[in-house]
Amino acid sequence: MLSPMNIGPNTLKKEERLKNPIIIGDLFKKGLAKSFFPFRAFFLKTQFSSSSPVRFAVSVPKRNFPRAVDRNRIKRQIREAYRLQKDHFLKQLNGQDTYAIMFVYISKEQATYQQIEKNVAKCLKHISNH
Repeated sequence: MLSPMNIGPNTLKKEERLKNPIIIGDLFKKGLAKSFFPFRAFFLKTQFSSSSPVRFAVSVPKRNFPRAVDRNRIKRQIREAYRLQKDHFLKQLNGQDTYAIMFVYISKEQATYQQIEKNVAKCLKHISNH
């Protein structure tokens, strides 16, 4: 078992979260979007002062999932799928690029974790090839 002082490579740190409203606005205005059902990914090559080359966020609309427990479960599953595949994704990027990524859940029904994981992998592969 890993202790808090001995964190493994598949961690998700606070500085990897996308919270800046200016960058999020630019992401929707200037960024590229591609659907990977059950979510749509918005991504933008950008510059920000962080040690992390990628910042990401997850959004699940309240309109489709009025119960917070359902929204939180979906967000947790997307974050977990990203966390497990992030190391492979970062190896594919060259060291100069920094990206802002946002996953917006578009399905009206809950997808299985296997579907989410498969499509997060497709999304990250698409971004690294772009």
